[in-house]
Amino acid sequence: MFSICYTSSMGRIALAVLALSSCSNNPYARDLYEDVTSYRVHATARTPKGVAVAGALDLVEVDRRLDAVEACLARTFPGGVLDQATRSDGHCLYPSFATRIARSAITVLEAPDWRWTAPECVPAGWDAQQQFGAAPAPLCAAKGIVATPACPCQWRGAIQGDSDLVTTPNMHLLAGDLIRLVTSCNNPWNSQQLAGCYIP
Repeated sequence: MFSICYTSSMGRIALAVLALSSCSNNPYARDLYEDVTSYRVHATARTPKGVAVAGALDLVEVDRRLDAVEACLARTFPGGVLDQATRSDGHCLYPSFATRIARSAITVLEAPDWRWTAPECVPAGWDAQQQFGAAPAPLCAAKGIVATPACPCQWRGAIQGDSDLVTTPNMHLLAGDLIRLVTSCNNPWNSQQLAGCYIP
């Protein structure tokens, strides 16, 4: 990667080769997840603990959920070290993570097109869900849900870009996506230890 810097007072251009580094100060700028949404992100508020928020989400509740996940992960994984079983079950890319969540690097976005699942689309034994966007039908099929044109497969949570957590007003999957972002574990629900930190 090349970085070009121009200093007008010195009247010269300097080229610097940056090896395996990024110009970003965002600790979550690891490009771990495919962007499944492309919402415009414009934070309109910050929580008391510094998390940027876009949408009409409860700021204190956002902080409460982040605090609960942070405390659970630190308690469950001392020093942020993931054991081999958790790494395998959770599909984790890295063996460890920072136990302090970098709140200033995160934006929590309320999906502007969220909606309740239509009553005729709610599977038997399930409650109505808040959803948004369009998800691939095979992901719903894997959960036993048959997507149709009238009942499309949709997201309940997502990570957009490096560290934008897309959620719905009830923030049902915010904790799950936060765990994915912080730990690099793509399937925390498949690991008993990681799933234990999913605190709605």
